[in-house]
Amino acid sequence: MHERSSVYTKGIQRAPRQGGVMVSLNPSTTFHLLGRLLLLGIPLAWAQTACAQSAWAAVTEADFFDDLPVVLTASRITQSPLDAPAPVTVIDREMIRASGFTEIHDLFRLVPGFLVAEWPWGPPNVINFGMGDARSGRLQVLIDGHSVYNPFSGRVEWQELPIRIDDIERIEVVRGQNASAYGANSFQGVVNLITRNPNTEKGYSASLTVGNRDIREYAGRFAGVSGNLNWRLSLSDRTALNYQDLATERYGGGESIHYQVLNGQADYQLNVTDRLHVQLGLSRVDDTVSALGYDVAPYPRTGDNLLLQVSWQRAYAPGSELALRYFHYSRNSSEHYPDQTDWGPVLPVTVDFGMTMFRDDLEFQQTHTFSPELLGVWGGVLRREGVESAHYLYEQGEETGFQWQTFGNLSWQFAPKWNLNAGGMLERHYLTDTLFSPRMALNFHPAANQTFRLSAGRAYRAPTIMNARTLETFPLSDGSGIADVGYVSPYALEPEQVDSVEIGYVATFPQWGLHLDTRLFSERYQNYIDDRSCDWDPASNTQGCVRERPAGYDHYLAIIATDPFTDPNARIYESQKAYEFYNIAGDIRIDGIQLQLDWRQPWLGRIVFGQTFNRIDVSSAALAGERDLNRSVPMHTSSLLWMRDLPWDTTVSAGAYYVDDMKWLNDGDWQPDYRKLDLRLAKHLGKRDSGDELAVTFQNLTGKYPEFHYLLFTAERRAFATLRASW
Repeated sequence: MHERSSVYTKGIQRAPRQGGVMVSLNPSTTFHLLGRLLLLGIPLAWAQTACAQSAWAAVTEADFFDDLPVVLTASRITQSPLDAPAPVTVIDREMIRASGFTEIHDLFRLVPGFLVAEWPWGPPNVINFGMGDARSGRLQVLIDGHSVYNPFSGRVEWQELPIRIDDIERIEVVRGQNASAYGANSFQGVVNLITRNPNTEKGYSASLTVGNRDIREYAGRFAGVSGNLNWRLSLSDRTALNYQDLATERYGGGESIHYQVLNGQADYQLNVTDRLHVQLGLSRVDDTVSALGYDVAPYPRTGDNLLLQVSWQRAYAPGSELALRYFHYSRNSSEHYPDQTDWGPVLPVTVDFGMTMFRDDLEFQQTHTFSPELLGVWGGVLRREGVESAHYLYEQGEETGFQWQTFGNLSWQFAPKWNLNAGGMLERHYLTDTLFSPRMALNFHPAANQTFRLSAGRAYRAPTIMNARTLETFPLSDGSGIADVGYVSPYALEPEQVDSVEIGYVATFPQWGLHLDTRLFSERYQNYIDDRSCDWDPASNTQGCVRERPAGYDHYLAIIATDPFTDPNARIYESQKAYEFYNIAGDIRIDGIQLQLDWRQPWLGRIVFGQTFNRIDVSSAALAGERDLNRSVPMHTSSLLWMRDLPWDTTVSAGAYYVDDMKWLNDGDWQPDYRKLDLRLAKHLGKRDSGDELAVTFQNLTGKYPEFHYLLFTAERRAFATLRASW
């Protein structure tokens, strides 16, 4: 993917920019929260109406189209949103700043259909549609076109990524399967974090953020040019108290985070056609987390992350380019509990969730413009990745795997009003057979600024190492045996499969300052990978474990028989229970409607809004026992972001979000519906395009609400101030 396209590539397609990201609210909540924002905004806006109307009169249709970006992630071809084969949400820098969010994962609250939930015992969860749990590994997440999900669990360590929000130029989110462009695991969508190009920045800047709940962040950015070399370096150090202990009997759930990030990039123009780009990212994690349900002192959770990307690009003709890239991503984490004397029957138990993982990619890609009507891209990827964990991969050492991918996509305007996108990905994953993921999309343009899109495709999600090779053990601290077994992988799993079809409508109305994107879709899932409990005790009435009992498993972990949150004298018994991964028989179907719009008016400012309505069907006889699945997709979600310039070089923005009640699977639980309201006020210092400002942000003004679990994890109110200065 040409996350940094050449001058030739950028010049051939100046297409309308999609402006932004969606906001969602259920029917009753939407107008209530929208009304609050309008009541806040109209008095402030009235003072500037006359001058703004005169300014708007000077805006032409060409200006509006020039303000809309091309998208890169839908097909690996630089395209207008009107020609793309898939629905794409673009979160631009204006929206990133106006949202007031300080963490990357929170930005996806702006995307229709996306769900975000934090919890203290793992990374934040970001999913599309639903069916999410603590691992949530059905999204392909990229930094500048390269995958950064964890090959063990499939999830993304969002807060540990070696980039910060200020390093991001824009985010492109494909809101549906996109395996024809990015392969297995692009199962429910693709997120591409596109970083800022060193060519676009000069000088130095610094920022300081201070707020309640121990919020602190110190950040600096340095950028310069020396001959044909452009470079950029950013540094940050941030802390926060995300969760506090609830002081409940046998429970502690606090999380205090500390992250340090360095990201450096250099861009060297070798000659007129050739360019070399290097990116290095480092992050350091030093958290303090309370133990999982036991009265022990908080323990440290540490980790180091490394990202390295080296790419060469040659622009050999207008709209045509060769690219060769190497990418490395690795993570080394330590998460060691104090010895648990109340877990085992007699002796203390060692609990260490530490893990190392790595990924190495070598990618070749060619983009070629055959004619103004026919564009193509093809290439291949070689990948090696691996994981080592004494806890999850008991006595297995390092688990590694090799995979290859080859892909191709064409965009053909075969008639004045018709455009055809066709492509596919052929790949061999080390945990599956050879897979082929095709997609075809037909776009009809009834007018120059409107498109109807009909598309269909198939995608796969390969089992993760956790799904296919796990043997999770809790050894006794003296080495005499194993006190408990957690997750096990007894089966040869099939890859998950989704077949999707959608009808979309994308339109831009310059006379109204409006960009609209609607989508009606249906997706059918097969071979869904889930986990279920099993028991090694032959006298148990539950399903017996298939995998052979590990040697030394003679002492059984003490398990709580009654709820410790309601019964301080919870009874203890010995159990031989474990959890095994398996493919669910039967189909799961999700149907839905998505709406997103970006509306700009001088008297009101800019509004980006999104709404989703979803329905999940798990009614087949084969899924009769999977009752939680039919509650794992919220019926509707909403988000709304409003931005407005005010007199005296000030800006106001507000975000309103609604998520219907739903069930997070496995480690999660019931999440009641919630409303979230944020407000940001900023005073610009110096020129507006400098980014210098003093801003105050208030989050969760509607009050605290539960995420991921109705009882355990509560998002609290926050307030913080940020000062930015550059020179």
